[in-house]
Amino acid sequence: MAQDPYKAPSAPVFDEILSGSGVQHQRPLWIGLTLSVAIPVLIPVIPLVAASFFTPGTLFIAFVVGTFALIISTLSTILFALPLVLLLRKFGHLRAIYVCLGAMLVGAVAMGYTTFSLSAFPQLDNSQALTKGLNGLIAGAGFGLISGLVLSFGSGIPFRRNRASRGA
Repeated sequence: MAQDPYKAPSAPVFDEILSGSGVQHQRPLWIGLTLSVAIPVLIPVIPLVAASFFTPGTLFIAFVVGTFALIISTLSTILFALPLVLLLRKFGHLRAIYVCLGAMLVGAVAMGYTTFSLSAFPQLDNSQALTKGLNGLIAGAGFGLISGLVLSFGSGIPFRRNRASRGA
């Protein structure tokens, strides 16, 4: 039987990696991963856009913050969240609690390091940079938790093991 020339060829490896595998998550992983990139970007940008109606110049700040957050969020998701989720799924331990804990760790390290490195100037007191870095750790853990929850809900990753997968 001839293949339809207008139909795009399927990529079985990619489909297998990011599609729903039934037992461990109910929806395709790409939905959760896309949402986990978008939501942390929108959290700081929406209030800044709303403030731009009252304060001139904040729309540019919203653009800069959104661009910076998008870069960090995308890199964190591709380099850390995707491999973590695939590894947990491979070993049969894909649960939302593990995804959220991993996302909190990645978010804390990424934002803490970024905040510290942007604050550590030779002319500043290093204790100020350390304080800002620690504040970045806390904020990053919060953003990571939100990102992990969004990834879990978007992909349909359960918080507990399903009874069907336990054999009960």
